[in-house]
Amino acid sequence: MLRLKEKKVLITGATGGIGSAMAKRMAKQGADLVLSGTKKDSLETLSNEIGDNCYSFAADLAKKEEIKNLVIWAIEKMG
Repeated sequence: MLRLKEKKVLITGATGGIGSAMAKRMAKQGADLVLSGTKKDSLETLSNEIGDNCYSFAADLAKKEEIKNLVIWAIEKMG
């Protein structure tokens, strides 16, 4: 069942246990994903594992400018 088909989801903390599990589950349900976290290599690995319609952006959400850049990038990528 693709309950999240055509839905766009931004997951922060995506390389952690809960974030990673959420990303995998939402991808299986058809969501388009933007994954964010501070560990670029882990983000790329997870994004490649999930496959199509999954993008990653490394950002430290303790930094206001990085939050802004993440949101702008996600909107440009996903609409």
